[in-house]
Amino acid sequence: MSDQAQLFVQGLLRYNPDRRLGWRSENDIYRHPWLAAIDFDRLVRQEYESPYQPSIQDPFDASHFHEWKETDITEMKQQSLTNSERKIFEDF
Repeated sequence: MSDQAQLFVQGLLRYNPDRRLGWRSENDIYRHPWLAAIDFDRLVRQEYESPYQPSIQDPFDASHFHEWKETDITEMKQQSLTNSERKIFEDF
C-alpha cells in the first residue's frame, strides 16, 4: 500500500472525530493526494469504465457470490452474560 493510501486510511480511522479526515467537509476527502487522479464530477456522472464486469444471466444471478450456510438460531449456543454485562442492562 502506498504512503498516500496509508495516510488516507489512517485519516479516515482516527479515533478523535475532530481530527478525522473529512470532519470539516467532504472536500477534505476529495482533495486528498491519494485521490488526486479521480475526477469526481465524472465519477458522479458514471463515466468511468468499470475495471471488472462479471457476466450475469439475469438481474437475479448471484453466481458470483460465495455460498454460505444459514445459521439456524436454534443451533446457536446460548451464552450467559457475566455479572458486569448484566449490570450494563440493569435498567434496560
